[in-house]
Amino acid sequence: MRKNWKKIGQMLIDKGLITEEQLKEALESQKETNQFLGRILVEKGFIKEEDLLSTLSGQLDIPVICLKDKYIDYQWLEKFPLSAIFDHHCLPFKEEEENIWVAMSNPLKVEAISAIQKVSVGKKVKPAITSHEEMEEALARCRHYFREKIKRLLES
Repeated sequence: MRKNWKKIGQMLIDKGLITEEQLKEALESQKETNQFLGRILVEKGFIKEEDLLSTLSGQLDIPVICLKDKYIDYQWLEKFPLSAIFDHHCLPFKEEEENIWVAMSNPLKVEAISAIQKVSVGKKVKPAITSHEEMEEALARCRHYFREKIKRLLES
């Protein structure tokens, strides 16, 4: 992570994407919902998701990934805890010699990275950020795959 850490709200203000008032309103909502601040700002229509992703990418020094363009090997996913994938909304999408790349709509969820790291012995988990919508669509496809697999197992 970068040395000059700024909070996401301040970064969005500095970029002229939100106002102080909008940030205060979103922070109040966050106290009530405990939801990710960026998600609140998008849902309230204060910023576009692309602006959030770009800002988070710069803040955390991680790439933005488009899951619609990625082939997901569902059989490969079976080696990861499904609870980590579905509960934490993270999706391993690429394995390299030393790394496992994981798409996340909230890359600040350390418990998600930790859950994937437990089964990725000898490899480093590298997060990539994706849109909330793309993550939901990818998880829906993943759920469908596993439902069909369970159905076939039960039928045999």
